[in-house]
Amino acid sequence: MAALAAARRAGFGAEIDVQLSADGEVMVFHDRKLLRLTGVRGRLGDRSAGDLSRLRLKGGQQTVPTLRQVLRAYSDLPLLIELKMAEDGRTDLAPAVADLLAGHPGPVAVQSFDPVLVGWFAENCPTVRRGLIAYQNRNFGHKVVEPRFRPEFLEMARPDFLAWDVHSLPVASRLTGDLPVLTWTVRSLRDRRQAALHATNIIFEGWQPRHP
Repeated sequence: MAALAAARRAGFGAEIDVQLSADGEVMVFHDRKLLRLTGVRGRLGDRSAGDLSRLRLKGGQQTVPTLRQVLRAYSDLPLLIELKMAEDGRTDLAPAVADLLAGHPGPVAVQSFDPVLVGWFAENCPTVRRGLIAYQNRNFGHKVVEPRFRPEFLEMARPDFLAWDVHSLPVASRLTGDLPVLTWTVRSLRDRRQAALHATNIIFEGWQPRHP
């Protein structure tokens, strides 16, 4: 919540990640596992919203918020909401988020790596802007992962924009067609320069562009 307040003060929007608690509440939290951000072992999806709301995030006194709380507290803040992929292929996160966005007055868009979740919004909530997240080249230390994009994903998702990993640019520009490109995650001036050549907007972290 403090990061959202900082984004608003600086004149930026914010990107947040959401997933479901064990009792079906939409929680704002990035990792599937709790340990890195809370110091507590276990998975977010195995705990109730009440349990999660009592956990302290590392480095302060903040707790894990719900999407409901975020929308209520920051109704005027532009939000890009990433729906985390379900490991079991379930799609119930999409309607749960859509229910919370119904009547929300602020500017908002959704995105996901999962073309099925994005396609759900295309079919059921077409007025909510939606994006498909993708990457071509990712290297996590010694672990190289397979590209997260196939042409058939576009037909499944029917996205309004594509969100490409900044390190996949400019490769990604050949696969984008006429869709607007957003890029993630920009952490340096070098990344920003690369993004400026190929993307219309950025997600940044740990480094702030000079102008919103």
